[in-house]
Amino acid sequence: WDEPKFQFASQLPPATSGVIIRQGDLSIYASGLILAPGLTTMKPRSPGYWKHQCGTKGKRIEAASIPDYLDIIGGNSQVFADMTRYSTSAALSILDPDDSSDMMAKAKRQLLALWLNVVSGKINYAAELEFEDPANIVIVATVEQVISDAEGVILNLSATLTELEYQKDMLEIINHM
Repeated sequence: WDEPKFQFASQLPPATSGVIIRQGDLSIYASGLILAPGLTTMKPRSPGYWKHQCGTKGKRIEAASIPDYLDIIGGNSQVFADMTRYSTSAALSILDPDDSSDMMAKAKRQLLALWLNVVSGKINYAAELEFEDPANIVIVATVEQVISDAEGVILNLSATLTELEYQKDMLEIINHM
């Protein structure tokens, strides 16, 4: 390529199957790469936005893509490994939990929103971000690291409420950038 035609919005690890394309040092996994022509900024959306996209009312500009997004998430997430092409209602139940005071539900809600932001090309999976964490400490981390840390805590059966809340807050900061 003489000149880049696309910027890579997201590069996920390979799912169980897919095509690998190699261009120099760059590996592209067709099952998990999101290309976005001219993408220069990250524009993540909130869990409320994604709840609306999974719902049934109003203008839902990404509703048709949700099953594909969930397939990619299911192939790459340990927390949401059971997401399938037909689980829009399952995603909606995570994005709009029955008990809004449950810290685990809050953390999963923010995590699913961040995954949706990644697979939809709104935020770059490999992006290195610098921001203040909930304790006002400057953090430098990739989106991949934040997702990995959050998944580790969510999957840890002995995680404390404080640990869950911290991860929920970290995810929320990125989802509202």
